[in-house]
Amino acid sequence: MKMREAVPEDAALIREIALATTDADNARARVMERAYQLEEIVRAISSSEEAKEQLFIVGETDGDVIGFYHAIDRGDTWEVLRLYLHPAHHRQG
Repeated sequence: MKMREAVPEDAALIREIALATTDADNARARVMERAYQLEEIVRAISSSEEAKEQLFIVGETDGDVIGFYHAIDRGDTWEVLRLYLHPAHHRQG
């Protein structure tokens, strides 16, 4: 897997991956729908590009984005806020 900084053009794929991790019929899915609005993802990626105390990283396999994480600098350590891998790629080592 290749890791790289996310760009705003990745936002739709990031949203798709986040929503794919939930069952469409539960409360968590509704929360994810609100939390992963396309405009908010673009804003988060853009602020990550400007402020180096944040990282928004995507993972690619064969040129396809299959996962992402968002982390922030806490001074002496980094805290991962979100980490998602598309369910189609789970349990593949």
